[in-house]
Amino acid sequence: MTISAREYFEGVRAQVRKFERVEARYAELSDTSIGAIKYDEAHGGSSDPMARIDAAMDYEQIVAERRAELEKMLDAATSILYGEHGRGGLAKLKGSIYADCICMHYLQDASWAHIARYSEMYSAQEIRNKAMSGLRFIDRHGFAYVREGGDRV
Repeated sequence: MTISAREYFEGVRAQVRKFERVEARYAELSDTSIGAIKYDEAHGGSSDPMARIDAAMDYEQIVAERRAELEKMLDAATSILYGEHGRGGLAKLKGSIYADCICMHYLQDASWAHIARYSEMYSAQEIRNKAMSGLRFIDRHGFAYVREGGDRV
């Protein structure tokens, strides 16, 4: 079973959103769980004050691993849109506006309305139509062909 371009980019967007939630949770934990450790708490009582720091460090490692995974995923998706070295991909074959619309909506998780405001040239519907047209183009020609900027692989 082959995955459509839209399914692929929606999957990337889901991972972007998931990572943003993980990062937000990490920021919350950093703000609330790692405060100054009072001397009397560190040397008395029933709780281990270092456990908070250990848990935060473990979560920091998880965040770093997820960030690395997401960066690989974003690099792969970006190479489809702009080519391996930024001089190919969908932008070269169909036009940068098509690649930009897909990039901003799926990889940067921007709404169609936000992209339209940013572009100052197109309505939200036109932006969406350009993205859908770009996704259909990728489906028609294949991920590898588009990534290579039209060079047959």
